[in-house]
This record gives sequence, structure tokens and C-alpha cells, in this order.
Amino acid sequence: MRPLFLAAPPGLEHPCADEARELGGLADVRAVPGGVECSGDDAALLRANLALRVASRVLLPLGDGEARDAARIARSVDWEAFVAAGGSFSIEIAGGGREPSRFERPLRDAILRRVPSARQVDGAADATFRARIDGGRISLSADASGAHLHQRGYRQETGAAPLRENLAAGILRLAGYDGSVPLLDPMCGSGTFLIEGALAALRKAPGSARSFACESWPSLRAGVAEEVRAELRAAERDAPSCPILGSDRNAGALGVARRNATRAGVLPSISLVRRDVAELAPPPDVSPGVLVANPPYGKRVGEARELGALYRSFGQRLREGFAGWICAVLVADRELGALLALPDPEQVPLRNGGIPCTLLLARL
Repeated sequence: MRPLFLAAPPGLEHPCADEARELGGLADVRAVPGGVECSGDDAALLRANLALRVASRVLLPLGDGEARDAARIARSVDWEAFVAAGGSFSIEIAGGGREPSRFERPLRDAILRRVPSARQVDGAADATFRARIDGGRISLSADASGAHLHQRGYRQETGAAPLRENLAAGILRLAGYDGSVPLLDPMCGSGTFLIEGALAALRKAPGSARSFACESWPSLRAGVAEEVRAELRAAERDAPSCPILGSDRNAGALGVARRNATRAGVLPSISLVRRDVAELAPPPDVSPGVLVANPPYGKRVGEARELGALYRSFGQRLREGFAGWICAVLVADRELGALLALPDPEQVPLRNGGIPCTLLLARL
């Protein structure tokens, strides 16, 4: 078993930990600030990268200690387990003050001492190592993911105020969505909530269309990637058990949503219609489920005032027509959020693209 760290968006550490426990193969799961500590074998490492919906990145801790001992810590790492002869590697330093290179140098030297034919590069590499310096201490890790896990591959187009895929998945999880009830997004934009909901309802691994850095590690057990991918494919469902519905007043946004859903392989599972939120009403013959929305934020001068009428109208529609539904609305302006007048909402602090937001959760 290897120690693992699942980086998660701020505010989503506990949903990420719950998901990790459900995934199977990961032991000693514990939510901590910034993510989830756990352990697992090679199969669990691959499964975490492929199947976790909320995590941002999977890291393999390599060592930690006093920052002044960086060279000694680096020399204790079996770098051959991650860098093949002739392979490339990159080093990313977080913290370290004005001279992060003083920490990079001993890491590079330790790697090249063990794998002399390796070459350091900037950007994409066969193996990426991360060092974090904080409070006089240094922690080293190998990046098992490569590209950020929110990069599923399907979202090649976005609309206004786009959500990262793993943030959308985390919000759905906070709202209790698991595919067993209907899902509705009346301001669907580029379709991220709907696509992430469909992937979850179909039990389709969000990372199934991409590869991961750990697949090139010399230490990874041969054939494990193929085994785990086959296992996850076998668990997929042909169709969701409940409707997944989206609407938007913008025809262009709906076109983007359809193309993104097509790339994700879930378009047949989603119903999209053009409709203004002012016309919002419960779908006929659909039992209560989860309604999720990412309404406009109003960050430009004067725009927040203009959006007041939208938020009031949206809130009234929710309160009057959606009894029994769980409502999850992401807002960046608390005053606008208050205009929704949701009944006793739970407020979860989150961030979207660096913007502080609040997720309002309420049962109507």
C-alpha cells in the first residue's frame, strides 16, 4: 500500500473523502485541509485517477522534513520508481520565498544521481515532482495525475461563468445527487452540471477518455491500468434511471452543451430545451429531485442591481412550484443570493475560478 493524497477544491474535502471511501481499494481515508489522506495499491491509484469526480489531483507523498534538509530528503527517494532511463521530469516548487531554485537544485541533483540519463524539462513531462515549502518545512510528492483531474476532455467549449468539472461534481454530491432522482438545471450554459450528473448516473468514470502520469511510472505494475479500466467499464449503465433535464434562454449555449455532451458520450441521457428562467416550472410527470443552478454573478459595475429582478423571479418560481425538490444554487453575491429567499438554506463556502462563492442548499 502506498500513502496517497487526493487534492480537492476548498470546501469539498469531505465530499471527496466520502467518494474515496465508496470507491473501494482506498484505506485510512481522512479529510484534511486541502484534500484527503489515504493509502492504496497500484490498482487503487489508477482507480482514484480514473473514477474520482471531486478530486483535483492524486499525489504520492515521497518525504517531508525541515526545509534545510531538502537535499538529504531528496537523496532518500527511489526516483527510479518514477523516472525511466532517458525519461523526462519536471519539478514544481510552491512556497520557498524569493528563491525557490535553492530547493529545486537538490531535487534535480538527487534525481540525476539515480537516473543519469533523465532530463529535466519545463511543462509537460513523463514525471512531475512537487515540493511544497511552508513554515520552514518541505514536503515532496510525485504527481500521479498529470493534467488536472477536472480536465475530463469533453469540455472544449464554455459559456459565461464556467464551472470546473470537479466543482460541479462536488456541488452535485453536496446536494445528494446520485442518479436515483431527476436532475434539473434551468440555466445550464455549457452543460457542465448536466454532463457531470449524467456521468455519475451512468456510473461512467470521468477520466476514462484520458491517460495519467502514473501510467508511465516504471514501478507501476504491468497490466494494472488495463485491468482497472476494464473493471470500471463493466460497472457502467446503459441509461440513467431518472430524467436529466436542462434549459437555457441562449441558443448558442445550448449548442455548446450539446457538443460537450456528445464528446462526453452522454448526450442521449440528457434532455435540452430552450427556455427562459422566467418560464421555469416543474417538468410534467417528473417526481421531485435535485435542481441545481449557477446563475449570473453580476461582477461588472451596476450589473448586480440589474440581476436583482432575475434572482427575485427565480426564487419565487422555486418556492411556488418546486415543493419537495432539493435546490442547490451557487452565488457569488450574498445580497443577490438573499433575494432568492430560499427556506433556511445551508450555506457552503466554495470558490469558482478564484471567485469566492456560496452554495445555497435548501429543500423546498
